[in-house]
Amino acid sequence: MAALLLHGGAWAGGAEGGDRVLATFADAPGCAPAVRIIRVGGRPDAQASARVQTLLRLDQQDRQGVIDWTVVTLRDQARREEVRAMLAQGRLTTAEDFYAAAFVFQHGNCVEHFRVANFLAAQAMKKGYPGAPWIYAASLDRLLMNQGKPQHFGTQYVGDAKGCNWKLYPVDPKTTDSERARYEVPTLAELQARADQLSPPSCP
Repeated sequence: MAALLLHGGAWAGGAEGGDRVLATFADAPGCAPAVRIIRVGGRPDAQASARVQTLLRLDQQDRQGVIDWTVVTLRDQARREEVRAMLAQGRLTTAEDFYAAAFVFQHGNCVEHFRVANFLAAQAMKKGYPGAPWIYAASLDRLLMNQGKPQHFGTQYVGDAKGCNWKLYPVDPKTTDSERARYEVPTLAELQARADQLSPPSCP
């Protein structure tokens, strides 16, 4: 696998047959909430699985139509806190759980959240969940972008304060389209063309 794999800050084993620590993360300033630890329980939790899918649906619903970011930002934080609690309690265990949780943390407010999203996407990928390669690529790109580095795949765009003049954030030129295809990402030419479609008609 040519892509850079970014996982948790540390790994640790737990008691046999019970919850185990899957990963730990730094308590970074400004993260709301701080994740700190992800546990995996011994068996699936149907109630938690249903809830994290609901949170994913609400996350996506909030990003349709006209968006009031002052409202959505608060909702995003509440969703992250709820998912963080389930992760800390070991209640999320399936590929579908990790996929949904990755999307929630992809819309985080700090570098560590994007690291968590990438880690969760990697877990869903390992379990063969459809769509997981794309959220893995997107979370990796967002992490790198927020570290001031070129993105690896090319999933992230930046615009001006008015939401106009969108362009592709700088991309690592060594990444090939064949690698993008393995992670369900369009070609670089297609990604660049999409930037022109992101600005609303009201933009000059």
